[in-house]
Amino acid sequence: MKGRVFQSKLWKDTYYQSLKDDKERLLFLYFLFNENITIIHLYEAPDWETISINRVSEDKLKEIKAKFQKDGKICFYKEWVYLTNAHRYQEYKGESNEKAKQNLLH
Repeated sequence: MKGRVFQSKLWKDTYYQSLKDDKERLLFLYFLFNENITIIHLYEAPDWETISINRVSEDKLKEIKAKFQKDGKICFYKEWVYLTNAHRYQEYKGESNEKAKQNLLH
């Protein structure tokens, strides 16, 4: 099991506070902290898995993903997810992390 550092400042983040729907908030947290995330904030997250884990309909998932993409917070391509601003909350530094990042990109 992977561990994630959760920055409690997220609760006061302007964007997070702007999310009105509970499913939007749940999915935002899921995309930030699920077990598939890598240190480069690019990872595979099949829709079927996201739907199953979060108990959200396919239509609702598409709607929320479109919102996150339009808002410039999370990019989606096929089954891939990229967290555009994740470095604000999770930043990995150091020589071994840089090597790991390069390995993930190749």
